[in-house]
Amino acid sequence: MDRFLTDGELVTLQTAFHKQQYEDVIDFDASGLSPENKLATRVFQLRSKIVLEQSEEVLAEIEGEDTPDLVAVQVLCGKVLYAEGQSEEALALLMKHQGNLEALALIIQIHTQEVVAAKQWAQDSLVLNLAESWVRMKSKMRSAFYVYEELASDPTASSTVSIVGHAVAELHRSRLLEAEAAFSAALKKYPGVEQLIANQADPIVTLRYNLSTAYCAGIGRTMLGECHCAGPV
Repeated sequence: MDRFLTDGELVTLQTAFHKQQYEDVIDFDASGLSPENKLATRVFQLRSKIVLEQSEEVLAEIEGEDTPDLVAVQVLCGKVLYAEGQSEEALALLMKHQGNLEALALIIQIHTQEVVAAKQWAQDSLVLNLAESWVRMKSKMRSAFYVYEELASDPTASSTVSIVGHAVAELHRSRLLEAEAAFSAALKKYPGVEQLIANQADPIVTLRYNLSTAYCAGIGRTMLGECHCAGPV
């Protein structure tokens, strides 16, 4: 059961917080409480300071803390910073996380929302088109493919990055032969480039596996056919 429902001292503290009596929560004396209740009290006090726009003070107080409840407060500070339009500050704070999934989820959310927001003022920008094509390669496969195809086919704009993007888009469309052809052509133009060699391995392995599977399946069907013909009538 939630300890806030059974512990009288914490019920009082929680009630004060939700009544927006934030100063009373901050001034609450937790010296006589158990270690567990002291932590719960501190979390409420930190949250109260955040509401009172004392986020920087809270960050300084909990910097380096690894207690899960206090890390959650750190994530909350990140949300506050982002809500105030301080994206870089929010990301700088959240990137300090050490395996905290809430912080990671918020980092992804901020980056995604930044891409979406940019579409309102830079819709035709090549930079935005490239960013969105890479971030949303799977969900917007066709549009991403056309962006990279246009770059890869332009002699003046073609580069290893655009060729890799084009080939990866082909892979997402399950066009393994086309992806392999794109990598092979690129390696002739840019021999020895590690990025091309590393990415080329994926379509080759996948293609060979599919061909091998199809070949084995064909043999299996042939053998089954022979067994069927040789069986008793």
